[in-house]
Amino acid sequence: MLKIQKKIMSAKYDFNDLLKQTRTVAQMVSVTRVLGMIPGMGMISPAQIREVERSLKLMESMIEVMTPEEREKPGLLAESSVRRKRIAQASGTMEKQVSQLVAQLFQMRVKMKNMMGSMDGSIPALSDLKESIKAEGKAPPGTARRKKKKAPERPPVRGFGRRSA
Repeated sequence: MLKIQKKIMSAKYDFNDLLKQTRTVAQMVSVTRVLGMIPGMGMISPAQIREVERSLKLMESMIEVMTPEEREKPGLLAESSVRRKRIAQASGTMEKQVSQLVAQLFQMRVKMKNMMGSMDGSIPALSDLKESIKAEGKAPPGTARRKKKKAPERPPVRGFGRRSA
């Protein structure tokens, strides 16, 4: 585990590490048991569990068709649409899905590094995660919110209920 921590701290966490960790977790326990251990996740339907398992298999298939160099240097995929198209074609996915996987890896690197840096032997609080996302400068995909418009101020009410001097 020390090797992974060093990779996380130096932002060198790559697709090999991601694949190794997902396979390790999959061998240890089923997705159902993992989700059952997370508070509030006991209400997940079997269809949602199948969807998670399907997306993990897609992720594995995309990583497996990458060259060793692409696995170690995800930046190559971020820079080259030709490489992303080749991986998408070989794994039976779309280029957009490969791009999302690459983006997720880069987001994971930043968040994991922030978490490891803030940990002092304890589990970081959710507020720390929110602060790290704010420090990152952008919201994760699908979580951005529009700013609310302020309602114009109304002049004081005249007429009924108003006493004259």
